[in-house]
Amino acid sequence: MPYWLLIPQWLPARSGMTTQANRRFLLDVLTGQLCAFLAVKMHDDVFDRHTKDLALIYAADQLLLSAAAAFEPYFSSRSTFWSFMRHSLKKTFNAISDVDHAQVHGYGSARSAARSTAGMYAVCNLATYAVCLRAGRRRMYPRIQQCTDEIACVGQYLDDLEDIKVDLRRGRLNYAGSVLGGKRAHGKSNVLRMVARGALVEGRSDTFLSMLHGHIVRAARYAGLSGIPELIDLVKTHSDLLDSIEYSLHSRRVKFVLGSIAPARR
Repeated sequence: MPYWLLIPQWLPARSGMTTQANRRFLLDVLTGQLCAFLAVKMHDDVFDRHTKDLALIYAADQLLLSAAAAFEPYFSSRSTFWSFMRHSLKKTFNAISDVDHAQVHGYGSARSAARSTAGMYAVCNLATYAVCLRAGRRRMYPRIQQCTDEIACVGQYLDDLEDIKVDLRRGRLNYAGSVLGGKRAHGKSNVLRMVARGALVEGRSDTFLSMLHGHIVRAARYAGLSGIPELIDLVKTHSDLLDSIEYSLHSRRVKFVLGSIAPARR
């Protein structure tokens, strides 16, 4: 289950929201959260040309309406929730456009790339904010968001690592490919070779993994400040996953280098 559906379920017990009415509230906001996420995912799939079924746009719009309907019974028209929802959707849509532009024309700084990457997942914060708001724990929300922004970057960059070839077929060089291939890789015909060489020979995989570890360290700090044990454990799980990926990449790099210098058999 994704973190953005887990976190809202961890908060009620810590806020005394254990009545039947609050359990119904939680079910509704999780439904609204899922509808909002799927709506954005459908729009993104059409935008990325992963599908030619343009009817998905109307399905996505219907899901957005369903998301709003799920939250509506619990927040008045004057509630800050609605401005938060509008801002989150706008932030997500703008970030998706920014990332697409960067994949074609090149990325800026690591900080700006992280800001856009985390922004794509802003829509995933609706249920967490809704629970914090209803429980009167809105001050808890910023630390949670800071933590999940870092987690979102780690997850997206690892997805990028797996999707380098797929994205290149669409004429896009994602952020993982950009880091591994170097800034000069954009627009080059031999970009995949540059990515492989950067990862296995030139040591850019170390740069990439160091960046991910930086996100994990910051996520752990924010999780600790939130005081939510389950969130701390979630970050630890991501840290362990990153350690295993780092070991795998290091092993492949060693085999590649040793294989390239091994003497030819007679």
